[in-house]
Amino acid sequence: MLAKHIGRTMMTNRSHLGRSMFARTLVVVLCLGSASTACAGTLTTWTGASGTSWTTSANWNPSANQPNTTGTFSLVFSGTPTGGATGTNSFNNVGTVKIDSLLFANNTATGNRAYRITSGTLQLTPGGTIRTAAMTSGILTDSVASTLNLTGSTNFDIGSGHNLNVSAVTGNQQIYKTGGGNVVLGNSLSTSGINLNQGSLQFGANSAPGLTSGVQVRVGSSTTSGTMIFNNLTGTVASSYVLGGGTAQISTLLNSNVTFTNASFNTADSAVTTPSLLRLVGTSTNTNVISGVIRDNNTGAGGNVSVTAQGGVWALNGANTYTGTTNVATATALFLNGSTGTATVTSSGYLGGSGTAGGLVSILSGTLSPGGTASNGGSISQSIGRLTVGSLTLGGSTSTVTTMMGITGSSAGQFDQIVGSGSIQYGGTLALSLTGSYAPLTAFQLFSGFASRPGDFGAITLSASGTPYAGLTFTSFNDGDNWETGWQNNQKIIFS
Repeated sequence: MLAKHIGRTMMTNRSHLGRSMFARTLVVVLCLGSASTACAGTLTTWTGASGTSWTTSANWNPSANQPNTTGTFSLVFSGTPTGGATGTNSFNNVGTVKIDSLLFANNTATGNRAYRITSGTLQLTPGGTIRTAAMTSGILTDSVASTLNLTGSTNFDIGSGHNLNVSAVTGNQQIYKTGGGNVVLGNSLSTSGINLNQGSLQFGANSAPGLTSGVQVRVGSSTTSGTMIFNNLTGTVASSYVLGGGTAQISTLLNSNVTFTNASFNTADSAVTTPSLLRLVGTSTNTNVISGVIRDNNTGAGGNVSVTAQGGVWALNGANTYTGTTNVATATALFLNGSTGTATVTSSGYLGGSGTAGGLVSILSGTLSPGGTASNGGSISQSIGRLTVGSLTLGGSTSTVTTMMGITGSSAGQFDQIVGSGSIQYGGTLALSLTGSYAPLTAFQLFSGFASRPGDFGAITLSASGTPYAGLTFTSFNDGDNWETGWQNNQKIIFS
């Protein structure tokens, strides 16, 4: 009872969410360290010797400890279940069973060795733990398809490679996640907050609505990384986050099209004095949007935040104040429609948008294009925009870096523009597209405000099909910071 009492006491203090995490986990692990030890509840191990029913005493060891609706139990599922594609069914036809722990100790993936608990309700006592033993090899996923009712703070300690599907979570309690494995929250979710210290939590269309504006999600620590996975989700997520140091990863899969709507994407925690990395990843080709402000934890004490987009299509729309770097990886699109601080923005993918990057923007490879939007399915529309930077370096060669600029008219707001206050280092290819008709010698100021302009584009292309300018080529590069076409049909265009 002592260990259980300590666990309960520690889990009632949410204000020490991060600092008490490891102590709380230690209590739980001591309580469920192996299949032979358990918490204060009556220990019983599922054997399935006589079918799938929980009311058959021969299915439990010892049989006298068969679960009922009056006691509190510590349940263990071990051995080598031999079920089919969905796992070995374990049918809770008892009703509501109170438990203080649930351990899946079946950690071999030879054949199908998964358990699937169905029907009834498992009511987890305050401070309770659900644990899976880390896999020795391979990957395995057990399932709790019955309702999981939380009556207090709960820890999911999920071993690496040994994942868990949970259909329905009720009770509106604090959830803690440790261990390197993944928990899939399926049909519904009710929680007052989440501490994702390690591994991953996965949400879908039915569970993500549980991430309301009143729910705060703490991700990672100075020594661990956590991942929030959104699988095939179209809609909004209103919760806010705390970046706890280390890496906090947001992942969007399949056809996810997620908008994070909280005005403060993350809340600053002054106690975090190590850098945090917010990594945006995923396989979805739809646009995922962070609308709110991304901020540092404790800038002066080392708790700065950096952002890396490393897969998928993302838009940052908030007036961000984080002081770390921003990085865009290959095969990734980032639309900067809000702002970043003065730290460097480095891109090897696609960088677009109509926002402000206060520091140096360095294009190592890929594409830079002011404005633009990405439609669902990954198609990028080259709409007109104005991108403001501190300084700009267009590195690489004509085959590795492309700056795309569009022109639909001669007035402000009708042509793409990059505005800066420092220097611009030209390089790569400038790809221009033009529609409409203009007077001869019309000039377009595509790059404005830069104090110095060294270098030159290696190539300039003009796409103007269906206009009088189709076929015009550039005869002068960087002649007094101007690029001119030759004369054709009494037409000539000047860009600067």
